[in-house]
Amino acid sequence: METLIIQIGLKQGRNADLYKLNERELYVGRAYSNDIVLTDPYVAPQQLRIYRYGVGGEELSWHINILDATNPVLVNGEPVESATQSVRPGDSITVGRTTMRLYSDEHEVEPTRKLLVSSWLHRAARNAWLPVCLFALVCLTDSLLNYGFSNTDGEWKEHGISTIAGMGILLAWAGFWAVVGRVLRHQPHFSYQLLVTTLIAAIGLTQTPVELFAEFITDSTYIRTLIAYTFGTVLLAYLLHYNLFFATNIKHTAILACCFSVGLSGLVFLFSMSEKNEFSAAPEYSGTLLPPIVNPRTGKPLDDYVNSFAKTFADSNGL
Repeated sequence: METLIIQIGLKQGRNADLYKLNERELYVGRAYSNDIVLTDPYVAPQQLRIYRYGVGGEELSWHINILDATNPVLVNGEPVESATQSVRPGDSITVGRTTMRLYSDEHEVEPTRKLLVSSWLHRAARNAWLPVCLFALVCLTDSLLNYGFSNTDGEWKEHGISTIAGMGILLAWAGFWAVVGRVLRHQPHFSYQLLVTTLIAAIGLTQTPVELFAEFITDSTYIRTLIAYTFGTVLLAYLLHYNLFFATNIKHTAILACCFSVGLSGLVFLFSMSEKNEFSAAPEYSGTLLPPIVNPRTGKPLDDYVNSFAKTFADSNGL
């Protein structure tokens, strides 16, 4: 083994920092004079020396030399008791809050994943005007549809406020995933996130007309509920899939997005079923007052009791 690959951080879904070590020794620490500079405050200025060593005719092997014992150094989760420890590919070295994994240059990598996003999306996202214009168009269309479906007083104020709130939610969502991409991949891709979020929102504008049409032709509110949950689940799954795709290097983003979307929709459905309906279309009758109502003092039906008063009033007035 002549070459050692050092990966800084076990970063599933993130870009990893990789260093290749051949014959020469290599120093690790926070000081800028090191070959590998770490920003972890729990790592010493000069923490480790990684080198090859062999005695006599023995095969050369890799070793680490611990240069500072302020914080323990762990190899494969076990503290290193001596100042020197042999290591090999597959081992992990942890000091402070930083973990390094060792690989050989013959380590097999996974097959290249196919980029399923078409090239036009990349070209479009590079032009910031397209996501912004599409975003404004979708928000305006949503406002007009809400006004047409639910407006009863001709006032625009309430719909204007809801439109601004919707725009803020979409921008915040795209901005959040851009920050995630900046942290995990050093690539914000805000234009990508805004474009994908806006496209999913545009598809979502068809949900209400489809629900109303389905309820009209089937005369069933259950069909409308089913369509609403199906629409929401599918759109959320697609949105999360592309958010994760642009912001991380996580594998199987589609499966992860589907599981989260289905689980969230299930929780929302169960919560809605647990709520007690405040209104019921079915008539409800009292279990204690039954017609004809009887006066408890006289034992006569209430109609006869009232009629007796009316007759007495009519006789006294000569009617």
